[in-house]
Amino acid sequence: MKITHVSNETKPETLLTHFKDAGAVIVDDLMSRSAITELRQSIVIQARL
Repeated sequence: MKITHVSNETKPETLLTHFKDAGAVIVDDLMSRSAITELRQSIVIQARL
């Protein structure tokens, strides 16, 4: 399994692609709470598709 490291500059659609392709995402410690929330919401949306 590939693990992808993302930072706060990573676009939400890129996070979605990483989640779908890699199956795992390492979230940067400096990532803002809102960005993490967006990531979680994107994962939920992706899971429903």
